[in-house]
Amino acid sequence: MNDQDCPFCAPPPEAVCITDDLAFAMWDAFPVHAGHALIIPRRHIAAFHETTPEERASLYRLLDTIRLRVIDEHHPDGFNIGINEGTAAGQTVDHLHIHLIPRYDGDVANPTGGVRGVIPHKADYRRSGQTTDDDTSSLRLPHQASLIAGGEDALLPHLLAHIDMARHVDVAVAFTMNSGL
Repeated sequence: MNDQDCPFCAPPPEAVCITDDLAFAMWDAFPVHAGHALIIPRRHIAAFHETTPEERASLYRLLDTIRLRVIDEHHPDGFNIGINEGTAAGQTVDHLHIHLIPRYDGDVANPTGGVRGVIPHKADYRRSGQTTDDDTSSLRLPHQASLIAGGEDALLPHLLAHIDMARHVDVAVAFTMNSGL
């Protein structure tokens, strides 16, 4: 993505809620909760380590300011503050932005671990070391192809890896036999 295609390089003025010379804040277009804000440097850079000391200071000032506004308007019980840097970390817009996500008691069943929840089975660090023989938390997907061939490419490892990462599971089962379904 280049600067011309970037939604943060020329945001609509009505989307910007706080601004200064080096950065601005806007409400997330796809909010996790009301009050989900993005704090964004004006300069088109992808990663936090590319910011100058002045840009970092501006980002932090705006983060503090928008946080107080979210507290005043939405009364959250807590916050997640984070950056997705790189495709593997979930970055979908190649322009640095800090997420300020308000959180509320009871908005998830178990908030333990906070941002560690990006890898769900690692979130509750208090359970580390409590694994069993059937623990599938370390399984990786054998491949990303949609067809599972059988034989050496068995279905079970795919199922276990996907189920371990799932928020819910719908199962449909069919068996084929020499005589048909």
